[in-house]
Amino acid sequence: MARVLLENLTKRFGKLEAVKGLDLEIKDGEFVCLLGPSGCGKTTTLRMIAGLEKQDEGNVYIGDKVVNGLPPPERDIAMVFQFYAIYPGMTVFDNLAFPLKQRRVPKPEIVKKVKETARMLRIDNILNKDAMSLTAGEKQRIALGRAFVRNPQVFLLDEPLTNLDAGLRAIMRVELKRLQKEIGQTTIYVTHDQLEGMTMADRIAVMKDGVLQQYDTPDILFNKPNNLFVAGFVGSPTMNLLGCTYVEERGRGKVIFDSCSLDVDKYRDVISKGKTGNEMILGIRPTDVIILKEKGKDNLIEGKVDVVELIGDEIIVDAGVGEDIVRAVAPRRFPVKVDEKVWLRFDMDRVHLFDKQTERAIV
Repeated sequence: MARVLLENLTKRFGKLEAVKGLDLEIKDGEFVCLLGPSGCGKTTTLRMIAGLEKQDEGNVYIGDKVVNGLPPPERDIAMVFQFYAIYPGMTVFDNLAFPLKQRRVPKPEIVKKVKETARMLRIDNILNKDAMSLTAGEKQRIALGRAFVRNPQVFLLDEPLTNLDAGLRAIMRVELKRLQKEIGQTTIYVTHDQLEGMTMADRIAVMKDGVLQQYDTPDILFNKPNNLFVAGFVGSPTMNLLGCTYVEERGRGKVIFDSCSLDVDKYRDVISKGKTGNEMILGIRPTDVIILKEKGKDNLIEGKVDVVELIGDEIIVDAGVGEDIVRAVAPRRFPVKVDEKVWLRFDMDRVHLFDKQTERAIV
């Protein structure tokens, strides 16, 4: 096991700067996700750690050793790709044993390691089967097993679950997390699926356009995003983001929308210190929006129901508020219909305010 440290890691492809001065530390035994949309630089970063891409600037440490000039086989890492490769004409046992045979490991040790790995992956009952005849999930376990059996310092996983169906992905998320904790190996996992990152990782590095946006635990990313991109990218359903203007009237702080306003006086001092102007973005998660059928006290927003989606025991309601749509989560049996007028109450302890110019979080 080993920590991984990236210092000012930079990669250019012609004029495109794919990764820009990335500083990141993955602790020994930690499960870290590199998360972001396509083209954000996450896979390029993983490939530089593996030695498959040469960085233009910066350093890669594995343990206490700078590995910049080392080829992949000498970095003591194992990588599993999105398109897993199964060796045809081989049994499951032979597929798992292959990397050990390449390193001339003695046969008794190969048998021991393969059986231990297969037991962990719950494929010990199919070791003698033709690997190509198996299901997609079993093949993915074999690909993971070829990485685990070597016991490298670091596992690098590049969207390994993307080609599985939704049900199997959910199962494999749990299995991967269990395996990583059981083995205790440093793991770096690339994905564009925020659900994978949020459910599996100890910490998540959110990237956009080659730049690290935030590096935190899933809980902090969800509850305290430090900019507009992270707020909108992390969480499902996604956070409501509404343009507004901050004003102070009669000594109280408010944010004004097209057709209404909300009292944010409790945050007045924080807003005054953090804002660059009065134009802001208010963020609120759908789970923090309460739908009411009747108008009540102040700090309510009037809306009109556009869409009602049934999702298990809950419904997601899209309500039009001026030019914006506000999403709210309600119990399945909540009596609401399309085109009906509703009132929305935001949990003011859970709102986020972002400076429109800098896109940085103020509240």
